[in-house]
Amino acid sequence: MKTPLGKCPVGLDQNKRNLVDEKKRVVVDQLRSLKRADADHLMTQLNALYFVYFEPAVTDLDALRLNETLDIEISRRYWLSLPPRPRHIIVVSANRRTPSILAQQPNADLSYYLKQIPHAKDDQSVWVIQPDRKVYTVNKDEWLDKRVFLAPGATVFLGLRDLPVLYKNLNQQIAHLLSHRLGP
Repeated sequence: MKTPLGKCPVGLDQNKRNLVDEKKRVVVDQLRSLKRADADHLMTQLNALYFVYFEPAVTDLDALRLNETLDIEISRRYWLSLPPRPRHIIVVSANRRTPSILAQQPNADLSYYLKQIPHAKDDQSVWVIQPDRKVYTVNKDEWLDKRVFLAPGATVFLGLRDLPVLYKNLNQQIAHLLSHRLGP
């Protein structure tokens, strides 16, 4: 199976692909039901991205030796790809129709990248998705007071503002969906 990038996904289990597809469908349906321009912008961006299910694999030989249950069975269901190291940061924002791809700069932190995005200074918090698929929020006070560094290939998500109570977890769902993004 080839991805739109011409690469085979890392640790992709085709049998579990529908888990991510379902997560994306739920998020897109919620965005559609909001009937707002910013939700439409996010829906367009999410539909342009490619998502896969990543199977976590422990590569620490000592941990595997001590706990055999950590050793996953590798079968023909998996593909392996070692793409080149990204040299950019991706910013997905509800205020833009397309994701912003910013060149990674040495010693640059989150505030450096946010200064390059219009309206980012108005956000009270952002979601950071590191390339290892760890997701966390960073409040404005944190990125102004402390340096928050991003790994090459990280995604910064500027979510929807003023969400109705029914959609209070939508930004969190989108951030976790973005952790399944496969891209350069």
